[in-house]
Amino acid sequence: MVSPKDPPADVTVYYKGVGIKVSPEWQKKHPGGDKVLKIFHNRDATDIMTAMHSEQAQKMLIAMAKSSCAGDSEEFTSKMESYKDSHYMKLYQKAKELNLFEPNLADEIFKSFYSFGSVFLGVYLSCSAAMGHRVWLGASFIAFGWFQLGWLGHDWSHHTYLPKSNSKWCRVNDWLAWWLSVIRGTTLLNWKLRHNTHHCCTNEIGNDPDIRLSPLLHFFEEFEVNGLTAWQHVYYLPSIGLLHIYWHYESWMASIKNSKGKNLANRFWAQADFLCLSLHWVFLISIIYFSGHVLPLVYAYYMSGFGTAIVVFSSHYGEERLIVEKAKDGESPAHIGLFEETSKTVRNITSFSGAQWEESFWFWLTGGLNVQFEHHMFPMMPRCNLCIMKSAIKQVCAEHNFEFRESSLYGCVVACLLPLKKNVETNLKRMCSNLASRKASAEDCAPHAPKLRRRQKC
Repeated sequence: MVSPKDPPADVTVYYKGVGIKVSPEWQKKHPGGDKVLKIFHNRDATDIMTAMHSEQAQKMLIAMAKSSCAGDSEEFTSKMESYKDSHYMKLYQKAKELNLFEPNLADEIFKSFYSFGSVFLGVYLSCSAAMGHRVWLGASFIAFGWFQLGWLGHDWSHHTYLPKSNSKWCRVNDWLAWWLSVIRGTTLLNWKLRHNTHHCCTNEIGNDPDIRLSPLLHFFEEFEVNGLTAWQHVYYLPSIGLLHIYWHYESWMASIKNSKGKNLANRFWAQADFLCLSLHWVFLISIIYFSGHVLPLVYAYYMSGFGTAIVVFSSHYGEERLIVEKAKDGESPAHIGLFEETSKTVRNITSFSGAQWEESFWFWLTGGLNVQFEHHMFPMMPRCNLCIMKSAIKQVCAEHNFEFRESSLYGCVVACLLPLKKNVETNLKRMCSNLASRKASAEDCAPHAPKLRRRQKC
């Protein structure tokens, strides 16, 4: 299995069949951090490099690949051409031909209006309420605003608003997401370290940080069942409401850990995020001071976390876990295409009725993350264009026997609850079997116990 621990000094990442050596110096400068580079040592990362980089960055990758071919233009051209017919690259080219990566300023303004507007309306209601129910109504608006700001920050952190597909506009998106984090309290760096890695190696055991849920939840792995975890399928839904609080805590930890780290980009954003979190607490304390209440804000955090978690968890956690073997130096790189990996590890959230109005409602409510397959294919595509690619994706799935999973929210929740319950039963049986084996072994040894004791005396 690929492990980011103790990698060689140089990391080799394959782009369109060409091995690109990434020196320790460049690892320190990589805007996406060095962890994902280490995970992809001796692996083909063509699809994910294409999906997660601007056109300017892709041109840099092509130049690096050409340089790696040591001037052999025929070899370089041959390898570049061989990837044009892959499932993902065909879809990516189609999306470009349809101009689906073009930004939509009106949509960005509209999303910002109702997301920020809900928070500020909630703050007004909370702080102007002399007593009673208006405080809780205000907290409900704050919770909804934070919930929607999570999707908006998700968009901007993926650089979905690029008037020009270059590094300059990527940084503009990052700063937009940073300012948003002051209001929401979940930071840019922690999001990038966790979520970008999740996109690169979705549901990969040992690599995807999003599926590390122990000791609270265990979906498929072996674990020691105790009096608490035996009921994980029961406390699953109530516990996921803590997600916003946990991400806020994790944001502090990521800022502290990376503020003096080796990667320059991570170090910069860690220090910026420390300021962001401090400003967020000024915002919270101001609300508490003027409203005179603490519990409504805790409620807002919980409800925001619950709304976010039920969408995010339902899309991935009940799906297949992948093991990607690490190729040895000199061997062909380990490869699983983005399309194939996505088909195994995501589930779309569809409507209950199948009516178009309901599909549109779920798309709006979930920030476009109900169409997870489309989003994982094109993370940098503006949210408003994602659904246009759905029919093309489903066609490729049908032609090549890939799965396209989609269920109502109820079906998605059940798809998470069932493996939680089943995994408890599986591990209880394993523990009972081990206990029975140890007991049988002890009984086999019993007749010889006196002899053993005499020998020990001697």
